[in-house]
Amino acid sequence: MSRKLFTGVALAVGPLVWASAALLATSSAYANPFELQLSESGYPTETVVSTTPLVSYTGTVGTFTANIIGGTSTTIPSIDLTSSNVSSSTAGTLTIELTETGLLSPAGLTQWSTIFTGSWNARGSSAQLQSFLDLTDALFGTGIPLSTLPASSTPFSLSDTEGANIFTTPYSLTEIVTVTAGGYGQFSLDGMLQPVPEPASLTLLGSALVGLGWLGRRRRKQV
Repeated sequence: MSRKLFTGVALAVGPLVWASAALLATSSAYANPFELQLSESGYPTETVVSTTPLVSYTGTVGTFTANIIGGTSTTIPSIDLTSSNVSSSTAGTLTIELTETGLLSPAGLTQWSTIFTGSWNARGSSAQLQSFLDLTDALFGTGIPLSTLPASSTPFSLSDTEGANIFTTPYSLTEIVTVTAGGYGQFSLDGMLQPVPEPASLTLLGSALVGLGWLGRRRRKQV
């Protein structure tokens, strides 16, 4: 059994360097739907679909209570489980999945960075983040595994960078967080997947900033 909700609240977030680079180069706009799915074996699956760069869920999933906020892509393809606050009433395993479809760039060989941070206070617990790219543009597609970041101690901060050759579009990105609770407790987790800026993009950004600085000095001298 699965229950599906729809949300529609606009949000635009992204790393500063990507936001700056996006202002200097032509880039496709990302207004693609996000889908969030929460499940525990033996209980109904909760699914939320959003038509904006924000998707969230607050409620009960099996033996867990969850308050999840995710989304992100605006101009640069990236997905982020910005805030995953989970409470467990007993031992169990909760799976949190976030996906975005219809992505069109960047093309070619791209390095993808996966970041996973968080903490919990339930003894005997663990958490894991997996990231995927899927060239068939499937919802929750796992065609190309990128990174697997397991955490068995708390607090933790993990990251990994892997390459994936995007030779066809559209494609989808997916993050899967698995929370294994050893008993009663609270979890606070954050997982992000985004492309690493190419050296050419960084050079373009730096040249533009230098040019703006030179122009400003020239104008001051003329005054």
